[in-house]
Amino acid sequence: MSWKTVYPCALVLSVLGIGAVWGQEPFPPMPRTMDAGVPAVPGAEQVVPVANVTTTAGLSDWILGNNPHKSNCCGPIGGDGPIRGELYLRAGPSIPIEGRYFGHTLETGWDIDGGGRVLFFNPDLSSDWSVDLGLSNMHNQGQHSDRKATLRGILVPDSTGNATRIDSIDVSVENLNRTFVNFGFGKEWYLWGNGGCCEDGSCGSGGCSWRAGIDAGGRYGTAKLSLNELRHRSDVIGGAYAAVHTDLLWHCGNCCTFLAGIRAEWDYTWMDILQTTDADLQDVNLLFTIGFQY
Repeated sequence: MSWKTVYPCALVLSVLGIGAVWGQEPFPPMPRTMDAGVPAVPGAEQVVPVANVTTTAGLSDWILGNNPHKSNCCGPIGGDGPIRGELYLRAGPSIPIEGRYFGHTLETGWDIDGGGRVLFFNPDLSSDWSVDLGLSNMHNQGQHSDRKATLRGILVPDSTGNATRIDSIDVSVENLNRTFVNFGFGKEWYLWGNGGCCEDGSCGSGGCSWRAGIDAGGRYGTAKLSLNELRHRSDVIGGAYAAVHTDLLWHCGNCCTFLAGIRAEWDYTWMDILQTTDADLQDVNLLFTIGFQY
């Protein structure tokens, strides 16, 4: 018999065998439960009876989101206290108090700050830690033009736009402008009411609370110095600050809180804008604050 005859016969038998397998009744499922009252068979392995167990095929509760413990798998946010945000705007006089040169040649100026804070409350909502990120601009007019600082080896443009390097020139201040990016940390305490009026409704609509706090941080930015004898000079500057403040908060419902307060701030600025002349400056800023907490 040739392979051309054997191969078709084998193929037909294979198909018929598969059909017979499909046509058989499936094996009965193994029982999923065991009754405690079934007697043991002598000589057979003893099986410990268990309670009735019923299983259902499908996706797990963790995937479907039905597990009641899933939402708390990472623990409470904020150490049981809420985390809230705050936007603010501050403005007020900037008073130079110390500086070998600028402390005597700058008038009281103006400071404007703006930024945002994140508040991390404690469990009983009586205090919070804060992280602050903002911008500030300080502008001071010059005074005492008879007090000079000497600049050496600088380029001075003439009327045609060409620059000429001069050995030295005595200059006086017309004004100083500083712009900073601020980053700081703080701590606040609630002296009246608390910080959770939106969470527990303790203040109600129209309720008020009162807080006081401290904060400190660092600054980095630029300075522009306008001179009576030259156009201007610029420099990259750094600084540090520390402050105390107090605010009155008005809760208008639906987690909407307005605030107003006052702030006293000391700051130190490091500058090399006058070359070898000591240009470091200390200020006290008295600021009025308005803001919005959410």
